[in-house]
Amino acid sequence: MEHGIAQKSYLLALLEKWVAFESVTPDQTACQQDIADNLRSMGFCVDLWQDNGVNNLWATLGSNNPDFVFVGHTDVVPAGQGWQTSPFKVSYLDNRVMGRGVADMKGGIAAFMAAMRLVYDDQQKLPSMGIMLTGDEEGPATYGTVSIIKAIADKMQSIKYVLIAEPTAEEKTGDTIKVGRRGSLHLGFNIHYPGKHIAYAQYEDNLLHRLSKVLSACENKKWDQGYPEFPETGMQVYELNATSIAENVTASEAKLRLNFRFNPASNPDSLLAQMIEMIEAEHLNIVDTNVSCSGMPFYSPQGPLRQCLQSAICQVTGKKANISTGGGTSDGRFLASEGVEIIELGLPRRSIHQANESVSMTDLVELMQIFESVLRSLMDVSLSELAAQSQPNQQAGMHHG
Repeated sequence: MEHGIAQKSYLLALLEKWVAFESVTPDQTACQQDIADNLRSMGFCVDLWQDNGVNNLWATLGSNNPDFVFVGHTDVVPAGQGWQTSPFKVSYLDNRVMGRGVADMKGGIAAFMAAMRLVYDDQQKLPSMGIMLTGDEEGPATYGTVSIIKAIADKMQSIKYVLIAEPTAEEKTGDTIKVGRRGSLHLGFNIHYPGKHIAYAQYEDNLLHRLSKVLSACENKKWDQGYPEFPETGMQVYELNATSIAENVTASEAKLRLNFRFNPASNPDSLLAQMIEMIEAEHLNIVDTNVSCSGMPFYSPQGPLRQCLQSAICQVTGKKANISTGGGTSDGRFLASEGVEIIELGLPRRSIHQANESVSMTDLVELMQIFESVLRSLMDVSLSELAAQSQPNQQAGMHHG
């Protein structure tokens, strides 16, 4: 009991210290330095560097080429307005821990660190692993995980199992794990159609009326045939501007910006082609197109890491986690390759990116206990050994569309 209380205190002490670092993306604070100091005290070899103003950390224990890697990010979104308390100072209200980043994702990192400390203090060692932390997940994600992957390019082949502490839970810690994500595609169109005098223009001669038909058709459109275990491909408009030369002339130019979240049954080329076809069917002239894909979809089938996590979740919560591929993108997209199993498990997501971001004390402690169970399991048998034992004829792989 006393040991558990001590670990809870250690967990909260870490979180209090790390939340106080105002690491709004990109993280340029000393947060990762403090994490590095804690890791070194448990025998880790740690590398810290900054790439274009972004702090990054790579640490290894036991092997310079680990097969199991824990991944997280220390940057947070801006605090914004509407907080009951100071966003960069942990507050305790009704058994809840409040502060920017407690759920996404300093709380997840602190839970893993506390779990490591518990196992290390008990056994004076930890399983072989790598730890990858970036300060650029909430931003453009250009100089974060991508930078780390470049720096350890010679070690990437050995990485087979990736655990990411993204806030995946819907209501309670352990109720949901993510085994994949949809891709994200941004499309931009600059569109032209002749302006007409409003008093004489027929309905079909109006650019915006024609464009509204396109968007209306998009609402119920099936963009692909669907893909098992993935939500449908969906499209959302986030910007629509139109300009006219005078208030009695219909618009002649429009700027349309939209985003697709797509499953492996679609790809950027197919979605772009469908949008162009729909726009041109209304006799609208596309004068410029912008295409930006920030991530392709990926999926991890059943493998030893999922098996290990489900066992730990059941041991701590008494329940089995739901499997999901929903939500936004994560840094898992940069690590997705054939033969890599990527699982995301973290705290409840309900309050992330909002004022008064908070998690319950119970959820925080249970996540630490789940991570502890996983680490203790890995002390007895590695994930690669577990894969050989449980699936001798099947390679747990990563498939992406």
